Amino acid sequence: MNLSCDVIRDLLPLYADRAASADTAALVEEHLASCPACREELGRLGAALPAEPEGAEPLRRFKRRWRRRQVLIAVTAVVATAAVAAGIFLTCFRAAAWPPGRWRSLWNCSGQALV
Repeated sequence: MNLSCDVIRDLLPLYADRAASADTAALVEEHLASCPACREELGRLGAALPAEPEGAEPLRRFKRRWRRRQVLIAVTAVVATAAVAAGIFLTCFRAAAWPPGRWRSLWNCSGQALV
């Protein structure tokens, strides 16, 4: 399919950003192989586009700090939950061993024997 240079120039920004579909990229590459004017336009377009927008570094640092904070909160929640569960278990279910090595009885929080 032979497309006009105007159509290809409309597609060049997408092609340069690698946002074009595979079929569109193939059409653009096919046209660029035979059209030096469009190749030159692609070169100018690539030089005109900044690799990274200005002000991206503070946003990147914010995202990194936010991610660390989320991980810290998750780990703290897991540790706190485990501590509460262990406290409930140790408080409500205490066992008296008599003779040593054998469970005489297992008691719950209200003092009733479970075993």
